[in-house]
Amino acid sequence: MKYEITIDKPIEGNGHIDFRRLAQLADVISKVAEGALQLRLRGISITAGRKQAKLDDALRIDLVGVKKGSTRLMIECSSLGDTLKGIQFDVFRHEGQSDLAEQTPMSLFMNTFNDALDGNASMEFLDKPLLNQLRAFKKVFRAPEEAFRVCNEGRTKELIVERESLKRIAVLEESLPEPERIVLQGTVDLLQHSSSRIRVKGPDGTMEGFLSDELDRSEVAQFWTKEATVMGLVHFKPGGRRTIEVQRIFPVEQGHDYFTKQ
Repeated sequence: MKYEITIDKPIEGNGHIDFRRLAQLADVISKVAEGALQLRLRGISITAGRKQAKLDDALRIDLVGVKKGSTRLMIECSSLGDTLKGIQFDVFRHEGQSDLAEQTPMSLFMNTFNDALDGNASMEFLDKPLLNQLRAFKKVFRAPEEAFRVCNEGRTKELIVERESLKRIAVLEESLPEPERIVLQGTVDLLQHSSSRIRVKGPDGTMEGFLSDELDRSEVAQFWTKEATVMGLVHFKPGGRRTIEVQRIFPVEQGHDYFTKQ
């Protein structure tokens, strides 16, 4: 898929870009794309563990040329359906996830930025760490009058980033609480076709989440469809949505002991 990044009124001159600025731009785009993908695969945009090797090809973005007319960077990358091997895309049934196979790293970056800038968007695929990565785009600017435009012939909504627009993202990020510890009891279900996404049904409703990298999947398999005590972190998203990062699962009897000691 072909994309074009245009820097309007670049201080380096038309058709030029400083290597250091190019590196900063590439770093922000790559981190936002990775975070957006992790958010769809796991439920949050960051992971404490090492990035899976199979994501390297999926997140590859190539610079294939630089043209004049302001400064225009010509970009190419492949769709996730072609590069993200071993992923069963039918697990992603939420609105906005069904087309994940057709997305590219650049479209993830563009859609994430547009969602954060659009006050009417659902913001389902935003969280505090990802908003922080979007704010990092500020370091790419060199002058107040500059603007960045990203397009790909109309297939994805054009992205326009100005320095002033980043203030809205800062306000949104600061409105979200930091993750909090949580202990709850309920029925634990493993979502179909997934090795880490779960759903906990408790007396106060249902909360979706994911298993921490430190948890042994084979050891926690005994709890599927059963009552259990779950401990972990709650990650907050815009619109009041929450996702639980499950760090421990143990029999409900041990949970009674835990609550008794508190």
